[in-house]
Amino acid sequence: MSLSNITGHDFQKEFLIKSVEKNRVASPYLFYGREGIGKRLIAIEFAKLLNCQRQVDRLSQNPGHECACASCLKTESANHPDVTLVSPRDSSEIKVKQIREQIEDLIYLKPYEGKYKISIIDDAESMNINAQNAFLKTLEEPPADAVIILISSKPQYLLKTITSRCHSLEFFRMNDEAIETAIKAKSELSAQLRGIAVRLSQGSLSKAFMLDEQLISERKRIIESISELHSDNPASLLEFVDSIAKDKTSSDLEYKMFFETLFLWLKDILYLKSDIDRKNLVHGDLTEISAKFSEIWSVDYILELRAFLEQAWDSLLFRNVNKQFVLENLAIKFAKA
Repeated sequence: MSLSNITGHDFQKEFLIKSVEKNRVASPYLFYGREGIGKRLIAIEFAKLLNCQRQVDRLSQNPGHECACASCLKTESANHPDVTLVSPRDSSEIKVKQIREQIEDLIYLKPYEGKYKISIIDDAESMNINAQNAFLKTLEEPPADAVIILISSKPQYLLKTITSRCHSLEFFRMNDEAIETAIKAKSELSAQLRGIAVRLSQGSLSKAFMLDEQLISERKRIIESISELHSDNPASLLEFVDSIAKDKTSSDLEYKMFFETLFLWLKDILYLKSDIDRKNLVHGDLTEISAKFSEIWSVDYILELRAFLEQAWDSLLFRNVNKQFVLENLAIKFAKA
């Protein structure tokens, strides 16, 4: 992998390369933007360039090209002694102990091999409040030879005292044409399914690559099932919850897809109520179902459902609550609509 091989984000890549060229590396950084658009990949490539053994030659020729020096290969394989990648462990949050063990105990040591000690905190918003407070002192007085990169798709969950100390670099969604071209080159989806995958990806290339025919069919099943819920039929609610929870006790990705499917479906319904061009609908193949609910639900109620979904997802993500309980409440909420 190299910066040149990462699709899009030309401004962000050029900005980081120039900061190395001009010796203006300004830690700590906050890379933020929607999930799955390449922030982590670029952070790793930036780390490779910072400690590259051929940095001078690369900067004078083509800094974005792939390098096979020992330092870059070690960083690529997560074996570089001066580069640490921190992400949530067993739970859904990063705790104080992890911050101390993986960052604070290491970052004040002199680099072993490279020019910089580099710490990359992925899903930085998953640091709990105690971990964020413990991390503040390091951010306030980082060592001169340290580079800290926070990566977040939800920077609003980070303390203001943290974000205000970071040099923020926003990453934006990719355009649909670029995503469709990439999918066409790497998958065997039909033109119709490619179109659905592009809309579902919401500008995220990594998400687009995950969407196979089975997952695209699953999101159709989710919407059809939830559209048939009735509050006067408790059995249907339990069947729905069981169908979602079945075999998903260890798959946060599947729960995430479930919530994203409903978020985007409610967005479609709002579009239909606003008479926005139907070609902008994410679930365009389910327009008949969406149109039915655009007639039944008010704008206020749709917004209420979206807020409920956000609260439910946050409960699963940050509070580690019982998944079955959350799904039951969600099913009841939609059935009452």
